[in-house]
Amino acid sequence: MASPARPFHWMTSRPEAVPHNAGEHTPTANAVLRSLLYATVASFPFEMPALELRWQVPQVTSSLFLVSTLLQPGVCYRRLPGPLWAFGGFLYAFLLAVALHDPIDPMETAQYFVLVTQALVLFWAASNLLRDGRVARGVLWAMAAGALVWGLLPMLGVGRTAETVWTGGERITAFGQNANRASVLVSTGILALFGVTRPGPGQPNRWRLLVWPFLAVMALAVIETGSRGGLLSLMAGLLVFVVFPRARTLAGFVRAILTGAVAIVALGWSASRTEVMRHRLEATAETHTMSGREDLFPALWDMFLERPVTGWGPVNNQYEVAIRAPFADKVKRDAHNLGLELLTATGLVGAVPCLVGLGLCAAAAWRGRRGPYGAVPLALLATFMMANMSGNHLALKPFWLGLALAVAAGTCPPGREPGA
Repeated sequence: MASPARPFHWMTSRPEAVPHNAGEHTPTANAVLRSLLYATVASFPFEMPALELRWQVPQVTSSLFLVSTLLQPGVCYRRLPGPLWAFGGFLYAFLLAVALHDPIDPMETAQYFVLVTQALVLFWAASNLLRDGRVARGVLWAMAAGALVWGLLPMLGVGRTAETVWTGGERITAFGQNANRASVLVSTGILALFGVTRPGPGQPNRWRLLVWPFLAVMALAVIETGSRGGLLSLMAGLLVFVVFPRARTLAGFVRAILTGAVAIVALGWSASRTEVMRHRLEATAETHTMSGREDLFPALWDMFLERPVTGWGPVNNQYEVAIRAPFADKVKRDAHNLGLELLTATGLVGAVPCLVGLGLCAAAAWRGRRGPYGAVPLALLATFMMANMSGNHLALKPFWLGLALAVAAGTCPPGREPGA
């Protein structure tokens, strides 16, 4: 039987006295389970398309973690989070859409279904594990460490990939990664480090001063990807910290707001001084071009209006929209928008339960902003939702990990330490 976790102070790792009304304690995950979870989170930025590996690093680590959850199923799956019921409805609608619309590529459709299912299982397990503050804090440190290492690699010339764009400049990534996806993952690392070292009431500011150089390295990596969506996503997350500062005194409140505001201004100034990002932003402002999305989104909306109930079928919608909005000789195109992906792949039957589940996660993050997790889950959720405006993260595990943290934060009452 798992032993109960000691009450834990979110920011300082200090064991605290057990409150008399603590109630049920959160069972503790063993060292193997925790280590594999941290390894999975740290590995998220390290897909290496240029190496054409059959098994990418994140796939291996996440598979090992999911298998390890069977060592302590009572810890990982002890509670069914409310949003999981809605997401389960979406998964049923996914299968229904597949049954009603013959898959153009059955193997790819099956792989898509497996990835989404794995992400939901990760969400379930993580939403339970992250109720323990030590685990949540370790996950944020792992998220920050992975993003920092990834940001350093191109600067050191390791795996550096440069793609020249027509607007001018080069988009820099590592190992041939998708620049938009990489920018979002590094942005979450910035927010994780910003949040986990953010001083709480009565706590010193020494950690924040030490981590500013690392935050700067990761911010530069985001800018060098040239991803406009990634930049806006990071700013959305930082804005949450500005709006919800972790302070109880007026001086602390003002200092927290100024810190976040300075970070946003510095990020915008740096972007304006970087050739690739400046030119891409200018192209959007002057010509309203969004890398083909200006044609893609109307075509997807028309597809939804034609088949609003069950959609066109997962993956099938990508082949259909490539015909209606051709781009660079691609035979299929991702929706590059989570809402339009849901509406065209599964129709309202799948989109409604999925959006309900996302709404429940957002409500949990909102409730949790006054708890020991602070604004960190809400900031990560804002980043991912902004990223899903110009991308589709439905099958990406980092997105579901962020949702799990939001759910965990929402289950911890204000003033109660995680794990208490």
